[in-house]
Formats: sequence, C-alpha cells, structure tokens
Amino acid sequence: MEQKLEPSNAKWKIIVGHHPLYSSGKRYGKTADIRGVLEPIFEKNNVDAYFAGHEHDLQYNQPKGTTVQHFVSGAGSELRKVAQRPFTRFAEATAGVASVSVSSNALLVQFISGANEVLYQYSIHKD
Repeated sequence: MEQKLEPSNAKWKIIVGHHPLYSSGKRYGKTADIRGVLEPIFEKNNVDAYFAGHEHDLQYNQPKGTTVQHFVSGAGSELRKVAQRPFTRFAEATAGVASVSVSSNALLVQFISGANEVLYQYSIHKD
C-alpha cells in the first residue's frame, strides 16, 4: 500500500476497505489492531478519506488529531445499534447507502436512507 500511496501525486487519495478503523457500532473498541497498521500509513501519505463497510449502520467518524475522514456504509442488511463516541460526527442505524461525488476541488459524501432522504452530508474541499 505504501508503495502505491507514497509516490502518488493524485489530488484525492481515497481508500476503500472492508473493516472500519473506527466504529461507533458493534465493533467499538475492537479495531485497534487494523487501525495500528493502516492509520499511520494513511496519515503519512495524506489519505483524504477511508470508506469501509462491515458494520450494519451508517457512520462518519473523525478522531481528534487525525486528518483522514472515516466513513462506514454497511446499512444494506440487518441493522445494528450505534452510539455517539468521542470521534463520532454522525451515526445512525437506518437502512441506506453512502453516495460519493468527487470533483477537482470537492468530495461530497451523502448518507441516503432507504426512503431516499439525505440523512447527513459532509464535504471536503481542496484548492
């Protein structure tokens, strides 16, 4: 992963994986191992966003002192409870998806419910 990220001069660095590095749901407190391996690589290489599934809910997590935005979209199946954690900006146990739009200077993430309502949105902007 470092061999691909380090030399990259891409304006946007977005990683998609299965397991979240931070979870406000069932796996809260159980992601330290994967986070310990991947987070230093992401931070060192200026990754903008990490998208994961695995949890059965919708989440946006941003821990203090980190620059990577963490999004979880796994609410297409059985739903599980979520809670507010110190790093949670949005978490909801509602059926839905994450919609992502990227342009040259903005990345927009929208969590959309099964009833087609925008539940939450967040934008990252670059010059």
